[in-house]
Amino acid sequence: MNENGFTQFSTLTVLLLLAAFYGGTYLLTLLIRKDKEDTSGFMVAGHHVGYGMGAASMTATWIWAASFYAAATSGYTYGVSGPIHYGLWGALMILFIYPFGRRFRKLAPNGHTLGELIHARHGASSQLILAGSNILGSVISLMVNFTAAGALVSVLSPLSFEVGVMVAGIGVLAYTLTSGFRASVFTDFAQLVALMAIAIIIIPAVLFAAGGPSVMVEGLSRLTDEQANLFSMEAILHQGAPFFVAVLAYAIGNQTISQRLFAVREKNIKSTFVTATIGYGAIVIGLGMIGLMALSVGMEPIDGKMNNLIPQMVSTYLSPVFVALFFILVIGSLSSTADSDLSALSTIMMADVYGKNIAGDEPSPRIMMMVGRITMIVATVAGLIFASFSLDILVMLVFVG
Repeated sequence: MNENGFTQFSTLTVLLLLAAFYGGTYLLTLLIRKDKEDTSGFMVAGHHVGYGMGAASMTATWIWAASFYAAATSGYTYGVSGPIHYGLWGALMILFIYPFGRRFRKLAPNGHTLGELIHARHGASSQLILAGSNILGSVISLMVNFTAAGALVSVLSPLSFEVGVMVAGIGVLAYTLTSGFRASVFTDFAQLVALMAIAIIIIPAVLFAAGGPSVMVEGLSRLTDEQANLFSMEAILHQGAPFFVAVLAYAIGNQTISQRLFAVREKNIKSTFVTATIGYGAIVIGLGMIGLMALSVGMEPIDGKMNNLIPQMVSTYLSPVFVALFFILVIGSLSSTADSDLSALSTIMMADVYGKNIAGDEPSPRIMMMVGRITMIVATVAGLIFASFSLDILVMLVFVG
């Protein structure tokens, strides 16, 4: 226990947990590593991702650091309707992508990026504009996930925020650098299993450790009229409507999503995205309820930072074993999206920038691979620098949209 009354691990314990996760993930990627990775495999796994892997990868990628921290912030800020506004609209956006995805695959069956579609319709300038927008969005997404790692490590250990950010960045880069998108999809499956454990084990455990449903009901007296109202106009106008627009823009125009549209077998697009819709909604609304629990029991976030809410709740009410499990689960969730961002950035630079606008008709596969890997390194450094500012995750999420 620390001075705030909740579990805090030793420096050695946290470093061992991080080493176990990133080391284990790296060893997993060695199982699929090829002696000579081709560009199609590096960018979209050869267009042969099946239903199970595709649905798991889509769900794990869509559940990023903001799904933990911003969902809880929404529940804490807007009350009973906050988690629903966060989880429902995000889930529906996955489903909304499906009809576009079918159209995209017909227009470009061997495509890798949304920018390639834009190039076919509107030319190189439009492709580069979209590429620039996606690069900015993915770097900010990286920053958000590294920020979440720093917040988690600083709350649950004596280590500083900056150390947590650095370890997450280097760890994700290490296992993504070799096989690109193929590594991202493969590790997403394992990470989704961990995410499901949160919904099944951690969330109910926090609820009953805090006193059970009866304490939650009693705590409703702490809520304002707007927070207690399921149809709160304040929540709709300040959370629901902006988030709907943000996620809609992010879903349709984001390379991490379109990359999966091009990677999944065409016949599996519908089943993949319907399954991901259900999985995302169930897990994220549940995560938002932890913020509502914090509001009900009167918990104040440490230093006034909303990013600390979920680590506070879990470490206050659960045993060290559960806290360690939670630590690994959050690291897994943010890593699954961070590696997707790195794969997206590398693919944009390989296909949209180098392939279409620099190399001409015959791009060199060797140079394309080099461009992709250099992009990952540069993007990681940029994400680490921006993450050091420790900005509010919910605000950054809306900014990305």
